[in-house]
Parts: sequence; structure tokens; C-alpha cells
Amino acid sequence: MLALIADQRRSGGDSRAADALARALSSTLDLELPAAVTAGDEFELVCPPGALAAAVTRIAEDAADWYVGVGIGTVDPGPEPRVNLAGGTALVTARKALERAKTDAAALVVLAAGAPDDAAAPRALRGVLAALADLVGRRSGDQQATVGLWRAGRTQREIAAELGVTQQAVSRRLRASGAAFEDDLRLAVAHLAAAADGAVR
Repeated sequence: MLALIADQRRSGGDSRAADALARALSSTLDLELPAAVTAGDEFELVCPPGALAAAVTRIAEDAADWYVGVGIGTVDPGPEPRVNLAGGTALVTARKALERAKTDAAALVVLAAGAPDDAAAPRALRGVLAALADLVGRRSGDQQATVGLWRAGRTQREIAAELGVTQQAVSRRLRASGAAFEDDLRLAVAHLAAAADGAVR
């Protein structure tokens, strides 16, 4: 199982961004345990391997900056389906990963319970997740809007009409945003996350 903890950088203890993002993730993703604010400006969630890429993408798109720690291990859901009542090695390992993320160049660290910190599977997953977060995080507002409409199934012509730009501008934005490459990265994350999760069970 995968646990993720995100801590907002330079928040001053304001929990509004963490609460808004936790609610957005819980309402749009298929999570094992819903995202919830567990301390001032941070939130936690538990997700299956297939949802990890979408969670990290949404965090990277957020206006606030985040440190992210991902832990791979076991999860004991506890008496109620609430992340703050859960136990297990995944959450403990995610907390350790979060602390390391605060000094990491990509602000994102993946660790597996019971594995050496330089184990190949978590390192590979971290590399692909960091590439995905970097790709998404570099997009301009115009590129994000264009990609969002494209992912919703709109044609380039429909996107152009909605945004008031030419179809050529839409095509340029999609190319510059790396939208097609993002799908490959998401697929790689899903495969690597499943492999890493299976290795610690």
C-alpha cells in the first residue's frame, strides 16, 4: 500500500491550502483512505498504486508549493476509514520520506518500509514521479487550461473556440506542455508503484 504525506512550503501554519487540496483529491481520486489534514499545513492519504500518479500530478498543479513523502508498506485502516486513525509501516515510512523531501532537490522522496534507502524500486519510482511533477509544475496557466480541456475530451477546435485562441495556438500549447509525454510518465508510475508495492508485501 502507498501512503503520501504533503507539507506546504512557506505556509505560516495556514491550513486552508492543505484542506482544499485534500478535499479535491478525495473527491476526484479512488483512494484507499481519503486525504485529510492531519497537522496545520499538511495532509495525508493512502492510495493504490494506480492512483499515485494522479495524486502527485494534482499536487504539482496546485498554486502552493509542497514537499511530498511517499511510503510503501502496510496499512492498518483502524476502526474507521480515516487516515489519522490508521497505522502501519506505509504511513511511518511516508513521514520519514517527507522529512527527507525537505532537503531533496525535487522536494519529493519515496521510501519502502524495510528496504535500504537506496533500494532500486523506490528510487526508480521517485525518479519518474519527480519527472512527472516537474513536467506538470512548469506549465503556464494557459497550458494548464488547455491540457485540462484536452483531457476532458475536447477537440483542438473546441478548445480554441472556448479559450478564444487559434487552433494552432492550442496545438503549440499542447506540444509545449508535454501532454502526450505525461501519459507515458503516468503509465510508468503505475507500473513502478505496483512493482514496489508488491515487493514489500
